[in-house]
Amino acid sequence: MEKIDATKKIEDAKLDTDFQTVLKEFQKAQSFAAARETAYTPFVPHEVHPSNYIDSEVGVNSNKNQEHHALLLESHEVVFLDNEISFNEAIIEEREQGQMVIVIAEGAGQELIPSSDTLHLIS
Repeated sequence: MEKIDATKKIEDAKLDTDFQTVLKEFQKAQSFAAARETAYTPFVPHEVHPSNYIDSEVGVNSNKNQEHHALLLESHEVVFLDNEISFNEAIIEEREQGQMVIVIAEGAGQELIPSSDTLHLIS
């Protein structure tokens, strides 16, 4: 009975250390994900309105904040589209260069292979 209890305690201790290790890894991954999320989320400050503002002033500021947020999102979209265009242009250029290499190689290959007329003259 003591042997079983000792074995169970050892297994439980191992499970505990394994659990602690997995928990630490999960917490690292979670904090890394949170850091990436804040890095890629646009920062839009929230203005604090004093209590002495009247409703129309708060509404105007709220509209300005919404417009600012919309412009910020639009600028992020423009940057994204610009990056996508640059990427597509780079792919097109790379493909064109590959095609030129093939055309040059074909031309060189045709120069190396004698035509049938030349073969008749040799034989």
